[in-house]
Amino acid sequence: MIGLLKRSSKSGIMMNSLTLENVNEEKISLPTYSEQQKIGKLLDQISNLITIEQSKLNKLKQLKETLLQKMFPEGNSKTPRIRFKWFSKEWKEEKLDDIFKVITGGEPPKNYKNSKHPVGKYKYPIYSNGQEANAIWGFSDNYSINTEAITISSIGTIGFPVVRKMFFTPIIRLKTLLPYNKNMNINFLNLSVSQINFSFNQAGIPSMNSNQLKDNIILISRNFSEQQKIGDFFSKIDILINLYNSKLNKLKQIKEALLQKMFV
Repeated sequence: MIGLLKRSSKSGIMMNSLTLENVNEEKISLPTYSEQQKIGKLLDQISNLITIEQSKLNKLKQLKETLLQKMFPEGNSKTPRIRFKWFSKEWKEEKLDDIFKVITGGEPPKNYKNSKHPVGKYKYPIYSNGQEANAIWGFSDNYSINTEAITISSIGTIGFPVVRKMFFTPIIRLKTLLPYNKNMNINFLNLSVSQINFSFNQAGIPSMNSNQLKDNIILISRNFSEQQKIGDFFSKIDILINLYNSKLNKLKQIKEALLQKMFV
């Protein structure tokens, strides 16, 4: 098809266009009927596997969403509908300002590599605003945060709390939440913060300042053991989601590679 486009004789305003004559005269290479069947069967099997894995991933994400709704208080309630055994006390309302020290990311470090992966001595991640891989800005040979923390995108893309492992640098107004009480479970706190419907400035580029963030209120269990159980439970679900997602991406890569190698 690429060769056909290159040889197309009729030019449009933006690009060459195909004519019926071009299509009729084009020659393509075809394998034997038996080989066609085998190729078609193989690609169908991979496509079916992709569909199955995508379905598993979607169901697992839906399960997580349902459990979040049931294992965290909703509306005016201060107790979840589903709880681990032995826990019955009401959860407590807390302002983020009372639980976290909020840090706003500044300028990028002087020494860094603009990469999505560590490079030699540049092994400490630099995070900016955005979601997932888009939040990785590069890697540095130093860091500004030396403990586990939660980052929240506050310009352009708003929200999307993520637990970050120790030793990283936030930049360009990315908000970093550091718990005052080190006994609190960081994964549980992140899930609680994720329940917030963040308010932000909508004029021009969407943005959220520190005061807007600090004023948010969340409900949390004051029992550290309950926090630990909930945090660990959802961490295991996230691990499964990542495994399914990785498997799905590998299957898609395999299919793409086969399409490139099995057709001329």
